Amino acid sequence: MTLKKLTISGFRGYSSRQTIPFAIPNGKEGSGISIIVGANNSGKSTIIEALRAYNGSTSPSFGTSARYKGTSLVKIEYHKSNGVDVLESIRKGSSETRRSKSGDPLRIFTTPSRRQFASYFYKSFQDRDEYIKSDSLPTTRTSSLSNNFTARLFNIEKDPNDFNEVLGEILGHIPDWSIDLGEQGQHFLKFNTSNHFHSSEGLGEGIVSLFVIADALYDSQKGDVIVIDEPELSLHPAFQRRLMNVFKKFGQDRQIIIATHSVYFADPQAISNGASLIRVRKINGKPTVWSLKEKTRKAFTSIAIGDKNNPHVFGLDAREIFFLEDNIILFEGQEDVIRFPYVEEKVGINLQGNVFGWGTGGAEKIEKICAVLTDLGYEKVCGILDGDKSQLKPPLDSAYPKYSFLILPADDIRDKGAIKKPAKKGLVNKNGVLDPKLIQKTQDLINKVNAYLTS
Repeated sequence: MTLKKLTISGFRGYSSRQTIPFAIPNGKEGSGISIIVGANNSGKSTIIEALRAYNGSTSPSFGTSARYKGTSLVKIEYHKSNGVDVLESIRKGSSETRRSKSGDPLRIFTTPSRRQFASYFYKSFQDRDEYIKSDSLPTTRTSSLSNNFTARLFNIEKDPNDFNEVLGEILGHIPDWSIDLGEQGQHFLKFNTSNHFHSSEGLGEGIVSLFVIADALYDSQKGDVIVIDEPELSLHPAFQRRLMNVFKKFGQDRQIIIATHSVYFADPQAISNGASLIRVRKINGKPTVWSLKEKTRKAFTSIAIGDKNNPHVFGLDAREIFFLEDNIILFEGQEDVIRFPYVEEKVGINLQGNVFGWGTGGAEKIEKICAVLTDLGYEKVCGILDGDKSQLKPPLDSAYPKYSFLILPADDIRDKGAIKKPAKKGLVNKNGVLDPKLIQKTQDLINKVNAYLTS
């Protein structure tokens, strides 16, 4: 069974009904991952809370701060492969809710962003199903871990092999750990190093976080839904890379939903294999949800995976745009990105936008990049074409009327000699000096870009 989509209305800032489509695993690495991106305070955490609200033995209560004041009615729908489960307010103005379920229930295992747990704890056991049932949404907003998590540690220690395998894949080694009993009658997590040991009290937040994330994965089953908020917190980039590889492996046959601010988790290979890329942004203060369409996935794949001559087009620098509000500037190539700051300095005007990575890898790819940005809800995108590519402007204007496409006042960013191709006159000559005759036209170009982006 799979969770096909989630709809939210009246919950926190979601005044109107928004639909979040989730990836369905197809056997390929990462195909079951749903990557939720967006700026801070855009509404990502509310999606995580809505998923967590599915769990618990009783229906959650939504206080005044959890209900959108204009409607005061909450309705969350969980669209499954075998029916629709609904969580909704019993009536307007009430904090209480009711559930209606059809078919087999989902198994949603949620992990909040703050994954610290008590350094000293008492003995108890909870298997996966028991933990899911007890992990209800708190009445007050919190990103902290359930108090029941330490009961999972005792389950792990009984047979730690599968857990250690997952943890080792992320860390690069398996730590020597165990649960011990202190003199005060409380247990603690013990880590042995050489001839001494220390407890989880002195352990770095990143390692503690990975313990919790590994627990969310190691005993999951095909068809499970695993929800992890901000998996990157306190993690070194190397750990983030390895963790995404683990997500991709588990995402072959189960659903993994992550809300993230890290470029390492907006993984091109996973997206090409079927992962959902979902962007949340606020319009007039209200969250709206956008996602990469299936037909655009092919265009994305052709750029991000298929172009071996320009593997950096959707590299780490380029993927930063997924976490920005808007105002994207597209240059054709790497040289434009490198040299234009010099041009800005010489004409005394700076571009008021966010430059996309190291260029689009050629003017012909601007159309495909715009398709991706349109699907994800970007409203202000400006493409700057070299003068010898001006013929591409009319079709781009027609396909993307909200976006702006302008022409560089030269055939290229710099002079280029006739080597296999005709010579080109650039903004900058072979000595790196800006052509004085093009200063005014360059100023006009930058002013047009800025006027469009700031209007």
